[in-house]
Formats: sequence, C-alpha cells, structure tokens
Amino acid sequence: MQRVMEISALTLQKSGDKPIEIHAEGKVPTSGWRNPVLTPWRYITPPKDGIQDFDFQADEPAGVSLQVISTVTATLTTELDIENFWGAGNALKGVRVHARADSREAGFTLDLVDGDRWVPWPWKLRDAGSSTGQTSEMPISALIGHHVRIYREGDALTLDYSPDRVNIALRRDEPVIAHISFG
Repeated sequence: MQRVMEISALTLQKSGDKPIEIHAEGKVPTSGWRNPVLTPWRYITPPKDGIQDFDFQADEPAGVSLQVISTVTATLTTELDIENFWGAGNALKGVRVHARADSREAGFTLDLVDGDRWVPWPWKLRDAGSSTGQTSEMPISALIGHHVRIYREGDALTLDYSPDRVNIALRRDEPVIAHISFG
C-alpha cells in the first residue's frame, strides 16, 4: 500500500449517539488503484494538539493502467469515547489525514443545539472582501484571537472591511447561527 497523491476533501462527523465517521477523498496518478483505507498512526505518548493522524493509502494497480488522475474515497466508521480518547479527561480534538503531497485536518461537529436542531462544524467561512465570494472550510480554532461582530440578519452594518474581524450572523427571529465570515 502507498499513500494517495493528494487529498481533495475530508469530513469528520459525530452527532449524538451516532458513530464517528471520517470520510476522505483523494487523487491518485493512474486508474486501477484499489482498497483505499485510512490507517491510524500509533503513538507512544498522546500528541499535544489532540489530533489523531491517519495515512490515506491504497493498493497500486498491478497491471496496465491509464495515465489519468483518478479519484479514490475511503470512509472509516468507529465508535470511540471522544472525551477520553487520549486518557481520562483528554479529548480527541479532530483528525489529520496525510497523502504524499499534502495533509488535511478536520474537527468534530460543534453541537449548537436549539430544540432539535444542530449546526455542524466546520463552517464554510466566507471572505467578505473577496470579489468572488469564495468559501473555504476552516477549523473552529481559526476564530480564536480575532475581533468579533455579532449581528442578526438584516441589521444595519458599517461597510468597512477588516480582514481580522470575524462576523457571526444570527438568523433574524431565532438564536441560530446563519453564517460566519471574515471581513
């Protein structure tokens, strides 16, 4: 088995009593790659960042293959004690998946509960200063250390652009986060 070429998507989900699901999508340099898996790293001492590392691997083609970049996916479903993963009171913070050319991190869902609704994490963060309105996935830790502006959708806002500011927009009539952006 070898690491895949690169990772194109990574999601980590945990909600309520459901098992943890790690889903990775990656690119390989040819057709014919088989048995993609996420292989966990083993540690002598728990990592300081609380992140579990995985290698995204697959079996190379044995015979003739097309020289075309192909996509492979792997999903790992497991029931673990997140809160005590690294020992009593030492929680698992997320996962990091490694390919040959890159790696990606994903954190767990943040259960912001309002009745029977929950809001998943990571959020798709919008760059308010971007002319293309680009979005990207970022871990919750990306919000730490920034100025914050919290408002309800439809509120009057200043038009100044501050790249170091986090904007949290709540829905107009309910205490639920509608979107988060920088700018």
